[in-house]
Amino acid sequence: VPSHRVEPRTDLIHWPVAQRSGELLPDILKHVLSIGIAAHTQVGTWRDRHTLFAHAVAMTRGNSLALGNLADALRNAGRLDEALARYAEALAIDPASYEAHVNMGIALSRTRRLEEALAHYREAARIRPAAAMPHYNMAPTLIEAGRFPEAVKACERAVALDPSAWEAHYNMGLALARLGQ
Repeated sequence: VPSHRVEPRTDLIHWPVAQRSGELLPDILKHVLSIGIAAHTQVGTWRDRHTLFAHAVAMTRGNSLALGNLADALRNAGRLDEALARYAEALAIDPASYEAHVNMGIALSRTRRLEEALAHYREAARIRPAAAMPHYNMAPTLIEAGRFPEAVKACERAVALDPSAWEAHYNMGLALARLGQ
């Protein structure tokens, strides 16, 4: 069986003079290597969410999203006072930030500043009326404050908005148990 293999025609390719002399390939390798070193160095700088968003905050001005993300990283690291300060900065820039209000409420709840937390959850619910999260986050705060009937109502609202919100069902069970029901 004869082979019908077609050989590529290299005579149609017009290589630059520098590549023919072997100078282009080392230049490309130098650029790729320098990009790789820069990326490796930058990854070391951004070793976690905190350093990434701290850098973003330092490099930008009025960036409520970066401030909110930095605050989240601080909150998750247990640095609640620093997180609260960053959430406050984010809300000063963007008072209508749903996420910042919800997350500020979470941080305030963790510091047992319950009334302030509830105010932020209510504001988040006002900003995004179809969201269940502010309501099911209100419930444990209300339970902790001993306000069980309000906690049940918050859970009912959350379930009405999102029947699959297991947090709301769980918190409703806790509140109803505290009410003896």
